[in-house]
Amino acid sequence: MVKATSIICVEGAYIVELSIKDQEIYDFIKSFVLKNNLVPSFREIADGTNLKSLSTVHHHMKTLIKAGLIIPYGDKSIRYSVKGLKVVEI
Repeated sequence: MVKATSIICVEGAYIVELSIKDQEIYDFIKSFVLKNNLVPSFREIADGTNLKSLSTVHHHMKTLIKAGLIIPYGDKSIRYSVKGLKVVEI
C-alpha cells in the first residue's frame, strides 16, 4: 500500500490526495520542464522516477490530471502541460 502525503489538491468538486510517488513524478516533470523547456515523455518520466512500466506512469498522470496539476491536450494524456509552467520557444 502506498502511503499518501499530506498534499491535497482541490480542483473543482474533486479533492485528490497525492501519493508520495505522485508528488515525485510531479516534481520530476517540473524540473524537467525548467531544465529542457519541454515536457518529458512517459519513458523519460519512468526512467527519471525509477518506474519500469509506462502504464504505471499513465496511472500517476491520470491522478495528476484529476488534481489539476497536469493539463492534457486533446483526448490523450501523452500530450500535456504543467499548470503554472509555460514551455516557450527560444
